Amino acid sequence: MYADVLSPSAVEQFEKCPKQYWFKVKGFKGKPRGANTGGNVGLCFHGAIETFIDMKYKRTFRQALAWFVTNVKYFDQGVQKETLKIWDAWSKKHQMPDIVEVQMGESKLSFPMTEIPFGPIGDKVRGIIIQPKNQVEFDSGLRIHGFIDMIYAETNAKNQVTNLVVVDWKTQRYKIPFIHLKRQAQIYALAVQKLTGFPVRVEFAFIRFPVDSLVKWTPTNEELEQLELELSSLQTYMLTLPDEKVEAKIGEYCKYCPFNYDCKAYNKWIKRDTETGAKVWQMMELNELIQEFDMIRAKKNVITSEFYELRDLVISGMQQKNLVAFGDFKIDYRLEKERTEEAQRIIKLFEGVEHVPAQLMSEVEEFHTNWKSGNPYLRKVKNASY
Repeated sequence: MYADVLSPSAVEQFEKCPKQYWFKVKGFKGKPRGANTGGNVGLCFHGAIETFIDMKYKRTFRQALAWFVTNVKYFDQGVQKETLKIWDAWSKKHQMPDIVEVQMGESKLSFPMTEIPFGPIGDKVRGIIIQPKNQVEFDSGLRIHGFIDMIYAETNAKNQVTNLVVVDWKTQRYKIPFIHLKRQAQIYALAVQKLTGFPVRVEFAFIRFPVDSLVKWTPTNEELEQLELELSSLQTYMLTLPDEKVEAKIGEYCKYCPFNYDCKAYNKWIKRDTETGAKVWQMMELNELIQEFDMIRAKKNVITSEFYELRDLVISGMQQKNLVAFGDFKIDYRLEKERTEEAQRIIKLFEGVEHVPAQLMSEVEEFHTNWKSGNPYLRKVKNASY
């Protein structure tokens, strides 16, 4: 397996599921995701606040946003309005750190600093090549890299730096428990202390939640020494783990994994008839069931029992909400259920076969789209070929 340089996301992904990490580093193509307005707001906010800080607060945040979207990356009016909305709410409760000019060694630095990459010399982080001043390497052999949103300095009465604070802006619509931020905080703290020698505090700023929006963590020197050894050991393990020994950790989160259709362990698990196996879909919201149904059905010339099981769950979900139509889907009423002896025979005959002969698939499609009154059947309004 490949783990030459560790990043917070790589460590988190490997610890959550080694197989998911393996799929990513081996270049597997995950399931495409839809439009991500929330992600655009995050990118827009990060760019605007970095511009605001680089201007040393001599312009308003709104002016910094306007400059950013005009000169660097355009975002539509909806994204800009949402960015201003969350900034206005957050800034009413919080103040930006003061501009501080400090002498560190032979250099005079201005804090806050933004967009700080770190890692081994020559490594690339977000397309930026690491320079000697941002080199982070350890005697233990640990190699880490990352990208810090902001660092500001806290000083004493003599304008001497007492400690540095690493800030990571979070624009999600939900708060992430610290247990899921721990690795990111640890690696940031390790890197900044290695670069500067100053004590470090890490803050995660959830800007959509003005009240109790800061999650803070201050490590001791002993904790960081232990962390370096722990991560160094983990990196050695990841580097030497043979491909055939990489195992998946199966759980409810698998339904969100972009590689779950390539994962044999996941597909084996969801096909189980046990109550535990069925919980993956039973716990989904209606819109999530629709997405799963769409993705399975999008595999052309593939017949699976999962298609029928999901269809039944979607219909049940719509009926519970007293819906005849949901998005592009609607409930029709047919005489025959698809879970017939013929359908089961086809599924059993082609179990494990990825593609069914086109002629047989056409016959099955025709059988499934004959209009008859009777039992409910789910179909897409724009595509009745189901």
